[in-house]
Amino acid sequence: MREAHLNDEAIRQNLMQLPVAAVPGDVAARVRVIASHERERRVRRHRWLEKLSIEFSNLLKPLAVPAAGGLMSSVILFGTLVDNLNLQLYLNKDVPIGVHTQVAVDDLSPFLGTMGDFVVEVSVNEKGIATDFSVPNGRPDKKKLLEIGNLVLYSTFTPATEDGQPVPGKILVAVHHINVRG
Repeated sequence: MREAHLNDEAIRQNLMQLPVAAVPGDVAARVRVIASHERERRVRRHRWLEKLSIEFSNLLKPLAVPAAGGLMSSVILFGTLVDNLNLQLYLNKDVPIGVHTQVAVDDLSPFLGTMGDFVVEVSVNEKGIATDFSVPNGRPDKKKLLEIGNLVLYSTFTPATEDGQPVPGKILVAVHHINVRG
């Protein structure tokens, strides 16, 4: 590595001792002329882009006020018609008015266990989800209460409706076991 460094240094010294070539006198003048032509070409191009930008701006200015006014009036008209359009779509669905329905059991849980016969009152929210339950007849022990809770948790319900809209409601679910021998 040290030898390569010394060789590089020797090469540099030899190159520094070479004679300097003289530049002809007209080269400097030719370079100045070429630079002047290039500068003029760039200035002309810049002016052309500037003119195009001004023409484009002048072309769009007369359209700006009518376009803004049209856009603003469209937004205002659409905003006033949205509620009417929504009502029209709702009325076309043939929703009965003044009809009330009760909570319905869609599917009873498969986890009934061996609890025997019982009745449970289930509270269902407007989304059809059971939110609470109670056992109106008697006081079940903890094991039976846990089994009733699993029954309520894994059952699905359709919420009650009032004027076609879902509302919270309650339902009494009676479970009876039948023993079949055979």
